[in-house]
Amino acid sequence: LRCNLKCRHCGSSCEYNDSRGEMPLEDFLPVLDEINRHTTSPILVITTGGEPLLRRDICICGEEIKKRGFYWGLVTNGVLLDDKKLKDLLNAGLDSISVSIDGLRDSHNWMRCSESSYDHAIYAVELLSKAPSKLTWDVITCINQRNISQLQDMLDEFMSHGVKRWKIFTVFPMGRANENEERMKVKREEFYASVNEQLFWVRKI
Repeated sequence: LRCNLKCRHCGSSCEYNDSRGEMPLEDFLPVLDEINRHTTSPILVITTGGEPLLRRDICICGEEIKKRGFYWGLVTNGVLLDDKKLKDLLNAGLDSISVSIDGLRDSHNWMRCSESSYDHAIYAVELLSKAPSKLTWDVITCINQRNISQLQDMLDEFMSHGVKRWKIFTVFPMGRANENEERMKVKREEFYASVNEQLFWVRKI
């Protein structure tokens, strides 16, 4: 659960020097083997965190996931994703990847408590826009009080960088998200009204 950012909406309250450490691969693989014994349906295993790219063995994790017949996905903040890392992930069998972007530059950097996180995330998106077509990728966004009015501008910005898939969700009040609940929380009616308006504009496009 280590992370290189300290996001305000993190439900796990992750930090770089997290005392909980990371789950050892040898503890994780028996879980996958057990799942395999009870299902024949296709399953996507998503490595998240924290920031999964902090794991030195992330590609080994992916290879082991693929060896067991699962699809492999990953969620990242984009800070550590560069051309070499992406090639390594693809060679390890990565099927899908999501980059978290929580608003336009100011809103995203505020959420991530980092002045450079937006630029890293956009760079990651630009890399993915040139990736082989077999890789499924998207942007995911946590809707909150600071960015809910930016949905149209976010759509325009994302599309200008080649984004074709965009997932949005609201925050669950756990960890640091609970400490910042008033700034994170969006009323159900407000959320659906904004999303429905956004869908209207997408249909027009």
